[in-house]
Amino acid sequence: MKKLLLIFAILSFTFSGFSQGNEVQGEQELHKGRIDKQPQFPGGQAKLVEFLQENLVYPTDAQENRTQGQVYVEFVIEADGSITNAKVIRGIGSGCDEETVRVVNSMPNWTPGNHKGKNVRVKYVLPVSFYLPKKKKK
Repeated sequence: MKKLLLIFAILSFTFSGFSQGNEVQGEQELHKGRIDKQPQFPGGQAKLVEFLQENLVYPTDAQENRTQGQVYVEFVIEADGSITNAKVIRGIGSGCDEETVRVVNSMPNWTPGNHKGKNVRVKYVLPVSFYLPKKKKK
């Protein structure tokens, strides 16, 4: 069986930084604004790509239907570095959306964002690409 090619393009990391805000019903609110230091996956961008390549599984349904494209998943990196509220904001279906959320939820804690010397909650958007190898012409 042909080995499937799964490319995880972390093209231009799309983040939206939000500084820590007021307490709202026991949770820290996200406020718009710049932060001093963006959150980082342990080991940096190259390790994030490696983590995705090792953990993401191309769903069988997507392979059979030749579903390809990018899934955009949004999540919050909490002040302690944990991942919460992962959700697809633009998907491609055939199980790819659910697989992307599963892998994001399994990520280790990140180095959190920082603003004015304090760790802050940051909303992050990550594009993950699913592509099958091109069929060889005979």
